[in-house]
Amino acid sequence: MHLFRNSLIAIAVALAGSAAAQTAPAGHVQQSQLPPPPPPPPPAEPMKLVSPLPPELNGEDAGGRYQPTPEEVAEIEALNAQIRENNARIAAHNAEEAARAAADRRAYEQALAEREAEIARVNAAAAESQARYEAEMAAWRARVAACQAGNTAACQGG
Repeated sequence: MHLFRNSLIAIAVALAGSAAAQTAPAGHVQQSQLPPPPPPPPPAEPMKLVSPLPPELNGEDAGGRYQPTPEEVAEIEALNAQIRENNARIAAHNAEEAARAAADRRAYEQALAEREAEIARVNAAAAESQARYEAEMAAWRARVAACQAGNTAACQGG
C-alpha cells in the first residue's frame, strides 16, 4: 500500500514541477510574444567593372556594349561554321543510328514472331502426339480388361 501511495505522490510532484516549469516568471516575455525577426537584407548589386580607358578604346560603344573587331567577327563566324558542320555531322550520324536501331528492332520482332510460330507448331505436334498416345493406351487398357474378363480374342494382341 505504501508503494502505491509513494508512486502517486511522485507522479503528483512530477506533474506539478512540469506545470511550474511551463509558466514564465513574472516580468519575462514568452516566445509567442516576441516580434518576428527582421527580413533578410536585399542581395548586393553586382560590381560593375569600369575600365580606365575611354569606351572607344575599350571596344565598347557609347552604351557600354562590347563591339568586336572585324578580326574577332571573322573568327566567330569561322567557329560558328565549324559548329554548324559538326552539328550537321552529328545529326546525320544520329539519323543513321536511329534507322539502324529501327531496322534492328524490326528484325528482332520478326525473329520473335518466327520463334513464337515455331513454338506453336511444336506444341501442336506434341499435343497431337499426346492425344494419339492416350488413345492407344486407352485401347490397350480396354483389351487388357477384356482379356482379364475372359475374352480370349482380346488376348491375341491384334
